[in-house]
Amino acid sequence: MVIIGLFAIFSGIIGFFRFPDFYTKLHTASVIESFGVPICLIGFACLAGNLFNCFKLLLAAILIFLLNPVATHTLGKGSLLSMSFLRKQKSRKK
Repeated sequence: MVIIGLFAIFSGIIGFFRFPDFYTKLHTASVIESFGVPICLIGFACLAGNLFNCFKLLLAAILIFLLNPVATHTLGKGSLLSMSFLRKQKSRKK
């Protein structure tokens, strides 16, 4: 499971540098954090020696899986409401 999570993280990093604008990069970062990191943490929980460490890793994976979409939505909405990205894009075209 750790290998699958690392593959998702590295493919997301490649996509992060490939995509042109803020919103597609935000989507890529969200996929990395919502899929890659929890899968890695679940894999590490399977490898953990004692039950308490396993529980902590699973709790961290669940919290990241649940809270990351909220944070990503907040960043996207804040950027859309401020329109700062669109102003920067218009100034580059001039």
